[in-house]
This record gives sequence, structure tokens and C-alpha cells, in this order.
Amino acid sequence: MPATLASGWLRHAVFAVLSFIAGICIAEALIAAHVGRLSQREHQAVVNQVASTRSRLETVVSTTMAQSQGLAAFVVSADSLTPQRIESVLRTVCSSNPMIRNIGVAPDNVVRHVCPQQRNQAVLGFRYEDSPEQWPGVKRAMELRHAVVTGPVDLVQGGRAIVSRTPAYRPDSSYWGVISMVMELRSLLAQADLLTVSDGVRYWLIGDPLPGDEARMIMGDAATVPESALRMKVAVPGGAWTLVAYPVAGWTPPWTLFWLSHALGVCPGNRLSRRLAPAEFDAHVHGKWTHLAFQRLAGFANPGFQLRLF
Repeated sequence: MPATLASGWLRHAVFAVLSFIAGICIAEALIAAHVGRLSQREHQAVVNQVASTRSRLETVVSTTMAQSQGLAAFVVSADSLTPQRIESVLRTVCSSNPMIRNIGVAPDNVVRHVCPQQRNQAVLGFRYEDSPEQWPGVKRAMELRHAVVTGPVDLVQGGRAIVSRTPAYRPDSSYWGVISMVMELRSLLAQADLLTVSDGVRYWLIGDPLPGDEARMIMGDAATVPESALRMKVAVPGGAWTLVAYPVAGWTPPWTLFWLSHALGVCPGNRLSRRLAPAEFDAHVHGKWTHLAFQRLAGFANPGFQLRLF
């Protein structure tokens, strides 16, 4: 082969190969940017969904807590409080919300009234200060001078519950006692739509600890929480819970679109290089580069390639 012809063949070959590689690089950059935007859109959709779930949960808790706060205001403002009147009000509150398992009224931190009475007679006369398990919550409510939510606790009857402690103060700011309300946990979570996987998102709920205590899992297993899970604070009286959410499918980009776009990105470079290369190059060198390109799509030619979504 004459030197001039060989030199021209080589220039065509090099130019075709460089054109092919440039096409692949440009396509990959555009595709990566597009996939990143799609992933950010997916992430924001999950954020919006979790925010809506958090709002429902806060509404359920605050609505129930309002009944406890109403009872605290009632016991210190009524002119005459007979046991019959207190028990009548307790029955009305208990029957109005199926989530409430029981309510205890404790003047000077000693339980004197309870609803329902049939299952809780043994609680009458109970002194909170004598209970290492229950006194920290009552004490914190007294110190903060507002309601505190603690738990979850295991119920003797079965199931688990969240307990609220609402302190009551007389008009002269002296301490009257505490109202304790036990809320059935499963009912609370059901009202907030947290018991099932909703729109492909799985949830966990973590309770903030009291001083000297550890955080408790209200819902879910701490060992199964992914490191990249989304976390949002849930405002509850006396503290905050943490709502944890993670897509069932994970934070995954639309890989089908990703690889299809890569394949399509190969085509322009492939067509350009075939036009610019002579027949001998098309049969030999071009075939090798095409094989290398498809290896690249499978992730073998550059194992260090990483696409960071967040």
C-alpha cells in the first residue's frame, strides 16, 4: 500500500474513532444530567408524600391531646367537683374517641378517678411518685408545665400504647394534679395511615427519649432502617418524634431509560464513524470499538464509573 494511501487511511480511522468516542461522551453527559433531574423529581415527590403523612400524624395526636387538655381545664375551673360529675365527664370523653384506652385523674399525683372503671379499679390510689417507670414522665410534665407524650408502653391487656401526661394548675398557678391518657398505638397509627405501605413508601417512627433514657422505636425495627432514609421531625407535646421513610424500591434512577438512552447515544457516533471510515477500517477497527462501546454500556470498560444522585 502506498505511503500516501496508508497515511490517508490512518487519518480517516483516527478521526472516525475520535468522533465515535466524542459522541458517546456527549451522550453520556446529557443522559446523566437528565437521569439526575428525574431522580431529584422522584426524591421531591417522596418528600411531599412524607410531609403529608407527618401532617396527618400530628393532627391525630393533637386532636386527642386537646381532649386531655380540656379535662385539665375542667377539673380546676369547675365550682363543685363531685366524683359522679368527674366520672360522667370521663365517660363522655372515653366514648368519643375509640383510640383512648383509659384516662386517669390524679389530684396531687394520686389516681382518684379512672375510666373505664370496670378494667381499672386496681389503679385507684396509685401514686406516680412510687413508680420508677411512670414518674419521669409526670415529673417532666410538671417541670415544663404542659403536656408530655411518652411511650410506647406494653399494655397488660395486650398491645402497646402512647401515654400523655397533662398537668393541671389552679388559677393561682399552684399545682393541682395530672391527667393521664393512654392511647392505643395501633389505632393511632391506623388513623395516620401508617400501618401499610402507601404509594411505595415504607415508614418507621422513633420516639425521642426522656432525659437519661434511650430513644424508642414506636413503629418498625431500627435494624431495618436504611442509612439513606428520609427523616422528618413530628411535633408532639413535650418533644418530637422522628418519622423515617424510604421508597420500597430504593432511591433508584429509571435504569431502563438510562440504558436505552445510552444505546441510542451510540447510534449517532456509530453512523458518523462508518461514514468517515474506509471499508477496511469498517471491517476491522470499527468493529472492535463498537464492541468496546457496548462493554462500556454494561459497565465493564470503566468499573470506576459512578452516578451520584444526591
